Amino acid sequence: MNYEIKKGNKFLCLETYVMDDDLIAYTKGQTYISEVDKCITDNGGDKLHEMINQRDFFEYFKPEL
Repeated sequence: MNYEIKKGNKFLCLETYVMDDDLIAYTKGQTYISEVDKCITDNGGDKLHEMINQRDFFEYFKPEL
């Protein structure tokens, strides 16, 4: 499914998102903001964590209106 992430968008994390290196990037129940187009700022404060084109995006995130 196609989706856009624009600066200022907010997303509710539906399931904890664990990276390949076992770091928890996003925690279930937390709301995250996009500070840069195509990216969602993660738990470590990385504003450039690109989340566009993730096949399982909607299993982990729900856009907040």
